[in-house]
Amino acid sequence: MNKKDIKLALSIDLVNQAPQEEILMSIYLLVDRFKSFLGKLNDVKELDKRKFTRHIRTHYALHYDNARIDIDLLTNPLTKTQSVYSFDIVN
Repeated sequence: MNKKDIKLALSIDLVNQAPQEEILMSIYLLVDRFKSFLGKLNDVKELDKRKFTRHIRTHYALHYDNARIDIDLLTNPLTKTQSVYSFDIVN
């Protein structure tokens, strides 16, 4: 499995998920099946947080042995739901 296959599989899984409160944990569990390519999770960092009129956009980096997954989440403070704005896998 390569980076392109993982991005496609993760995209399909994320599209099929409803907005929820703890989507970062959900992403971690979805990505867990790609351990052979990514390796072990070493660190999760919040890199940036920006407040907009109705949402908060937070940028996270999940550091694995062989790659990093960058994720931008949108959070609605009123409903406390999160959704993925964008993500990328960086070697």
